Amino acid sequence: MEWSWLSNEDYSKTVQERQNKMSQFGDELYRKRVSMGMTQFRFAEWVGLSQSLISRIEMGRPVSLLTLQKISDQTGTKFSVKVSQGKVEIFFE
Repeated sequence: MEWSWLSNEDYSKTVQERQNKMSQFGDELYRKRVSMGMTQFRFAEWVGLSQSLISRIEMGRPVSLLTLQKISDQTGTKFSVKVSQGKVEIFFE
């Protein structure tokens, strides 16, 4: 296995890109939840997660693939994951 090192600038850019993606997902989840007329608490119960986790997701915090799968299964939201050269990307359809 070959190690590659990121400069501070590249690392900061990578972190920012990941935060932007999670923020986009949080915004999407918020819009979907509100359009369904649900509170965070009710939505969390329906999906099978905690209200605090839904809140963190809507604020753009990182989320596990298992959590994405639970949300996807319940809401019908489709996504795909691409892993390449140590970079993980999530695409929402």
